[in-house]
Amino acid sequence: MKILHIPASLNPERGGPTKVVLELTEILAKKGVDISIFVPGETEDIYGSTTNMVHIKKFKMNAISKLWTSYSPSLAKALERAVPHFDIVHIHELWHHPHFLAYQSARVAKIPYCITIHGGLEPWCLSHKSFKKKVYSALV
Repeated sequence: MKILHIPASLNPERGGPTKVVLELTEILAKKGVDISIFVPGETEDIYGSTTNMVHIKKFKMNAISKLWTSYSPSLAKALERAVPHFDIVHIHELWHHPHFLAYQSARVAKIPYCITIHGGLEPWCLSHKSFKKKVYSALV
């Protein structure tokens, strides 16, 4: 089985989702699952990874990333090409560009996907940058 994970970041300063992604993917890889992580904007070392069995591909962000977190045109192209070769796409969180891209690519390729929200619908999260989230929800 091949699983593609899409987090907004693997920076440990972003908290729980990073920890979940790294630990979950390492456990699955040790059980023989072919795991890849596509992550935007990471230039620093990725902390917490204890195995080389997880394939991590990093993508550059651009100036639009200040408006839409982790915006990455190169990630969009890579997902279009890669998603059809996976058995499932695991999307971590809701509100960022990579999550929308992964959802869109999975739908087009008719590949099953799952979304782990990681608290993205908690009242605090919904009120944080709420205007952007309202626009995003209306459009997407």
